[in-house]
Amino acid sequence: MLGLSYLTLIGLASILLGLPGMILGIMLLIVIPQGALALIQRQALKLVRTREPTEEEAERFQDVLTRLDLTHAPEDIRFEVFSRPRPTAAIINSNGNGIQILVSESLLSLVDEAQAATVIAHELGHHYCPNNWSLQWVMMPTKFFLKILALPHKYGRAGRLVAGVLRGLFLPFEWLFVMSQRENERCADAFIVALNGDVDAFCALLTSLLREHTYIDEAHGRKPFARDRNGPLRTHPSVNERIAMLRRLA
Repeated sequence: MLGLSYLTLIGLASILLGLPGMILGIMLLIVIPQGALALIQRQALKLVRTREPTEEEAERFQDVLTRLDLTHAPEDIRFEVFSRPRPTAAIINSNGNGIQILVSESLLSLVDEAQAATVIAHELGHHYCPNNWSLQWVMMPTKFFLKILALPHKYGRAGRLVAGVLRGLFLPFEWLFVMSQRENERCADAFIVALNGDVDAFCALLTSLLREHTYIDEAHGRKPFARDRNGPLRTHPSVNERIAMLRRLA
C-alpha cells in the first residue's frame, strides 16, 4: 500500500506537470532517498565500529547456530560485535549467498544460548521475509522523509509548529509505514518458529528487553519504551501482541 501510494503520487505529478513532474517525483521519492540512505549507511558502519568476535564469542555463535534448522539458510553467516548500551541486533547488509549479522555486547551479556538462537532466527527472518524488498525501496525512504520533516522541531516554537504541520500532512504515509514495519517484525518473529527456535526463550527475552529499554530510556529522560510500543504509530507490535502470536504459531 505504501509503495502504491508513492507510485500514485508520481502518476499524479506526471499528469499535472508532464515529464518534468515524473522526473521530479522519481527524484524525490526514489533517487534522493536511496542515495542519502546509501551514504548514511556507510557512515553509520564507520561510527558503529564493529569488531570480529573473540574466539570465545565465535564458539558461542557456532553453538547457537546448531540450535536452529538452517537447511535452507546461506552457508556464509558472518557475525560482528559492537559496543552499545542498548541490547540490540541487526542485519546490516547481505550480498551473494552471505549474510552479516551485528550483535551488541550488551545483548550477548543478557541472553543465554537458547535466547541468542532466537535472536539470530529473528534477524534471518528480516532477510527472508517476502516484503524484504519494500524495506529498501519503500519503508526506509519513508523513514528518511520522517527524519527530514522532524528537523525544524529543534528550532524553537516556530520550528515545532512547522514540524507538526509537515508531519500532519505526511501522517497517512507515516501510518502506512508503521503498519508495514509491524508486519515485517511479525514475519521475522514467525521465522523463529520456522527455524525451530525456542519460543519460550524468546518470549522471556522480549520481557527482559522491554525492562532493559525502559530503564535506559528513563535514565536518559526519554519517553518510556512501553508507551512507544503501545502508541498508534509504533513501529513494532507490542510485546504482548508478539508473545500471543508466537504462542499461536508454536
